[in-house]
Amino acid sequence: MKKILISFALMMSSTFAFAQGDYTKSMAEKIDRLHSTEQADDLGAIAFEFDRMISGNDSWLTYYYTSYAYIKKGRAMVKANKLMEVDEIAAIAEKYALVAQEKNPTSAEVPILLKMIHSLRMMVDPAKRFASETALGNAALEKAVKLDPKNPRISIVKAEDLYFTPQEFGGSKEKGLKMYQTALDQFKSYKPASSIDPNWGKEEATYLISESKK
Repeated sequence: MKKILISFALMMSSTFAFAQGDYTKSMAEKIDRLHSTEQADDLGAIAFEFDRMISGNDSWLTYYYTSYAYIKKGRAMVKANKLMEVDEIAAIAEKYALVAQEKNPTSAEVPILLKMIHSLRMMVDPAKRFASETALGNAALEKAVKLDPKNPRISIVKAEDLYFTPQEFGGSKEKGLKMYQTALDQFKSYKPASSIDPNWGKEEATYLISESKK
């Protein structure tokens, strides 16, 4: 009986390890695609693929990347001036982000997403929403700072606010570039918890700093 139990335990352990490895491989492939496109339709399809993975593995990361894919889709639609569906997309992104936060309340990564969601909502109607959504976004970012003050993505979203906000509303390309440089400096010592944990933002900072020197 003891040998049977040991054999069963080893079999279950091997099965779990294989399943986890398969999950990591599948996630890594989708994350690569997520980072390599800015097309709304492609991002929507990737978000759907992440969502389908939840039934097999409801790790906080699965919810995180589903939310992040929808955020990127919303940003792509704002950039294309297709604002009609952005509020709906922001709501979907928030739904997944809140589950991720519930599953991993000590991670700064989810409050960073929530900050981005509030920025997305603000961009639908800046005249009416700038004050309210900015305040909510800043509150989310303050929470992220308390949880992980050296997280480079905090600096990335701060840089985005400065760089892309018009000067009359407090923006500054010069200050934005300095904050992007801060993010790059933080990336030098930053180590994600795993190969599929959030690690985005470096390419954006590198590109914009490089463009500013031309």
